Amino acid sequence: KINEGANADLEALIYYKASFHNYTILTPKRANLIKNGLSGKVYHHTVSRSMLDGDSRVEEKRKLKEYCKKILDIAGIPIDEELPNGGFVDAPNDVMAFDFAECWNTRKSICFNLPPPGYSVAEMGRYPGRTPHPIVALAGDSLLEPFWPMGLGLKRGWHAVFDTCWAIDNIFNPAASQKILKKDEVNWDEHYEAMSEQITKNLEYCKRLMVTDELAKGAYAEKGPVMLQLKKKDKDIETPLYLVEIDPWSRYKELEKEFADHAKYGLKGEDKDNWLHPIVVKTLAKKKFYDDIRKKAKKDEFFHEGKKLLELDGKEVEAPKPKAAAMAVAAAPV
Repeated sequence: KINEGANADLEALIYYKASFHNYTILTPKRANLIKNGLSGKVYHHTVSRSMLDGDSRVEEKRKLKEYCKKILDIAGIPIDEELPNGGFVDAPNDVMAFDFAECWNTRKSICFNLPPPGYSVAEMGRYPGRTPHPIVALAGDSLLEPFWPMGLGLKRGWHAVFDTCWAIDNIFNPAASQKILKKDEVNWDEHYEAMSEQITKNLEYCKRLMVTDELAKGAYAEKGPVMLQLKKKDKDIETPLYLVEIDPWSRYKELEKEFADHAKYGLKGEDKDNWLHPIVVKTLAKKKFYDDIRKKAKKDEFFHEGKKLLELDGKEVEAPKPKAAAMAVAAAPV
């Protein structure tokens, strides 16, 4: 119908109806654009938006608007021509011709220059190292431009958020760089360099969606380390729900291999014999907790015993004092 009525050969027409406007994405074939008097050129998104008065492409944009209007009329998508700009939103967002599959990515996801913990300008003077500035991070579409048909925006967006959380959590944590460098002690410069390098690696893994096989499937593999260890401990145990973690060593394939190699080759003696995957430790602890609860419950009853409150607002909670015996006092009549 659209091909016959509007002389438009489209691969797809995507239509979003919003409260006060309609948003459409048309994917015409280049030959069809040329057939309708357009150049058929592919523009970068920013260039396509910035066609201003006097620009040689303004006339082409006018033709593009006519081309789109014919298609929308045939498709039954309403346009109020009495509104300004012929019913389209204000330029430059009215119509744009650009390569929809073109994706731009930032070179750095996170930037920080911080002095070591405890550094005092008042006591030590101006910091002699890199000019300090707080951590600045990009995540979501501002970091990696999405390509909607492949679902890359949502997938990469979540990993970028998790990577940012990991960086903030460990920016002053020497244990993180000790793990990366496989050293017992690190100074601040070593920690800074290790964190910067790991953040760059995480961004590359995020861009390429180099995630673990289990994360991609959303379930622990039957012959993976988690299930093999669990079945050795309890052959009847249920498969735990796969929950995505912030730790990049649990999400990205290359880092997962590092983690597995360390468990397999880096541990010796009793440490190797007694090592359990963190998910296995957590799952077994949860099962024991619920088993203990069931032992206290009566038949067909779920018994819940809450955990003791240890701290409140950073202060230790004292055990409740025994209540004094109540005294009943009656007023004598006057």
